[in-house]
Amino acid sequence: MAREISTEQRIPAVILAAPTIWVAERPSRSRPTVSESVLYSFGGGSDGANPSASVLIDASNNLYGTTTGGTTDGWGNVFKIGQDGTESVLFPFNGAGDGGTPYSGLIADPQGNLYGTTVLGGIKEHIYCTSGCGAVYELAPNGTEKVLHAFVYHAGADGAFPYGGLTRDNQGDLYGTSTGNKLDAGDGKIFKVAKDGTYTLLFSFIPMMTLME
Repeated sequence: MAREISTEQRIPAVILAAPTIWVAERPSRSRPTVSESVLYSFGGGSDGANPSASVLIDASNNLYGTTTGGTTDGWGNVFKIGQDGTESVLFPFNGAGDGGTPYSGLIADPQGNLYGTTVLGGIKEHIYCTSGCGAVYELAPNGTEKVLHAFVYHAGADGAFPYGGLTRDNQGDLYGTSTGNKLDAGDGKIFKVAKDGTYTLLFSFIPMMTLME
């Protein structure tokens, strides 16, 4: 049963609060309350668990998002919630070459491809990235995933562990942030990933200890 929340503020119509997704109708002058109903509650199994980012909504009011856990292998997934509250797992991560643990939400292009980042998975190396350093991925409408870039902790121009999401320009290039790597004390980077997967470092933040010297 939906419950009502008294408020005078206008709030987003769709809100994600782990482990549920719920929808709230916007208040109006004639009804200064918000009617809330749960669309879907994650069970922690194959459907995923612990969604940490906001959801993307399409023209048909379907919702798209990510979970950081659950699924068969425990590495999170990309999901879709229909208007009737039915969840469909579009892609389950396995924590290997395809990435794992996506903390960020999704963006889409006009063709319906989805894009996002994973904090883990990708390339596993040495003691710093035993579970991978994260990845930038594309998910096609047919469910085919493609890793556009896998981060490498030891690479000079590369970063690692991208917790944030992506933004996309009119040419289809993707932009995001990552933490640093072994060579720059982990103070972060801004990067660009082209449609063909070409990675470009745009900016490296100066390590705090360098500023204090």
